[in-house]
Amino acid sequence: MAKSLRWLKLPVSSRCCQSFRVRAVVAPVAVLGLLLGLGAVGCRSTSPVPTPDAQGQISVEEQDAEAALLPPAAPPPPPDNAYLAQLPPPVTGPLAELPIKVVVPSYLPAGMVLTNYGIDQESANAPAYWLIYGDDRDRCFAIESTPGGIGGAELTNQQPLELPLFGSGYSLHYGAGAGGQVELFTDWLSGPDSFYRLVGAGLVEQRYGLSCVSISPEEAKQIAESLIYFSADITTLD
Repeated sequence: MAKSLRWLKLPVSSRCCQSFRVRAVVAPVAVLGLLLGLGAVGCRSTSPVPTPDAQGQISVEEQDAEAALLPPAAPPPPPDNAYLAQLPPPVTGPLAELPIKVVVPSYLPAGMVLTNYGIDQESANAPAYWLIYGDDRDRCFAIESTPGGIGGAELTNQQPLELPLFGSGYSLHYGAGAGGQVELFTDWLSGPDSFYRLVGAGLVEQRYGLSCVSISPEEAKQIAESLIYFSADITTLD
């Protein structure tokens, strides 16, 4: 049996598709297949293709227009030194969970990075932590905390510290220690639930078994005066 034929006028579905007439077999399956085929191939993007000039160059305007059609590039990862006090997320996570205030330096000398850290949960009063920093010249210092049991100590030289976080009355001590080794440390700084201090290479080796060379008293003073409370909401330095 012959199938009846007739003309179908398809509506304009977008600017890229013009009105035209298609001769189609009036059978439901045939018409549906024809419409799907037209939708797949008849309305493709008509974005202009950049055209090279006589020298084979594409104009800046055409390059900008083409670039605007590309999806935005993913932002690069933050550099290693972007984190506050050089504390990356694997370190800030455990520190943020401590039930005490965590003190960190907001200033570091150029080249200083976090090389070691630890948390002591064995104290009956409160946990303690330490952050050890070093550079490629084998210099180091540490920030450490303790829940109590502190004692006073003095060395040959002292410099008063201006500490916005802890107030006045504290000093930086440096000079020859009991064994003749050069020492450098601040007083224990009293916080609401712990005590904190900066120590140089002598105490880093004595307490943590790491051999290095102390930073200068001027650098130690600047670091100590930059101490702030760590907040999980603050992850980068300007």
